[in-house]
Amino acid sequence: MSWRLRSSGYEAACAIRAYALGLYTRRLGEAARRRLVPVHVTLAAKAPRRHEALAELYGTRNIDFEAPDSSITFLARDLKAPAPHAQPGLSAVLRRHAEQTLAAAVPLRNWLDLFRTALVSSHDEATPALSTIARRMALSTRTLQRRLDEHGTTWSREVETVRRAHITTLLHDTDLGIDAVAARSGYADARALRRAVHRWYGTTPAALRRIGPDGAGAGARK
Repeated sequence: MSWRLRSSGYEAACAIRAYALGLYTRRLGEAARRRLVPVHVTLAAKAPRRHEALAELYGTRNIDFEAPDSSITFLARDLKAPAPHAQPGLSAVLRRHAEQTLAAAVPLRNWLDLFRTALVSSHDEATPALSTIARRMALSTRTLQRRLDEHGTTWSREVETVRRAHITTLLHDTDLGIDAVAARSGYADARALRRAVHRWYGTTPAALRRIGPDGAGAGARK
């Protein structure tokens, strides 16, 4: 019998779930008053250099990493055997509590969300550098570009998306002139900014400022 828990691709979330499943295994054993050892464990996380702690937690070294799902598989007879410490109705209460907690929880962000957060936070009146974001995420620049490719995007595309949002905000929320907006957005001059705005929205920065954020969103080009 196999119990599964869906996992995201984000490594930290997978690591948390890996230990959560291990602790759940221990709680099952405590209720049964004997140690329950899984016949197989799969974890949707990269294999660590050493995983003795996980092997001790699960009671087995039969652990497969980088699986599509995190799961623990027990013999059916172990799960069907009497559990002297199990309280009648407790499983239903715990299930309802888990469902309510999950419904109210903030979803764990995936890697691309975290990358975009780092990119936006570094956009300080200039074009962010690839090396800066890579260092902030503890990656090499080559690995960062590879990860972006795995998520179906590129560095230049992500930078342009952030720049477009930054420029649109400056035009709608400030009285800065076009030259100042260009300087704060990493463009060489107002002419380069006008070309970019026309490419995105099919209009000029001045016209974009007049139509407001709702009109800008509706007129954005893919």
